Amino acid sequence: MIDQPKPAHRIVLCRGDYCNLGRRADTLYARLRDAVDEANRATPGETPCASLRTANCLSMCAVGPNLVVYPEDDVYHHLDVAALEPIIERYVRCR
Repeated sequence: MIDQPKPAHRIVLCRGDYCNLGRRADTLYARLRDAVDEANRATPGETPCASLRTANCLSMCAVGPNLVVYPEDDVYHHLDVAALEPIIERYVRCR
């Protein structure tokens, strides 16, 4: 088995009941998935820029939708697509 390089950033999006009311987390997930895939395809053979994971709950329901970026432990609340774009620029785009 070949070890995959560890991505620079691991993005965890909550898709729990509250964060996904009205499928709002699903919309965020689709945008993040496309951005992560695009960024990682742009640098084949290199360490991936980011990976995207989901969680059933991040225990911050009152301020959702929520997202955490590791290893920085940066937390984002009240997300919508507009608020997601700066996060994508900061963590997903390979530089």
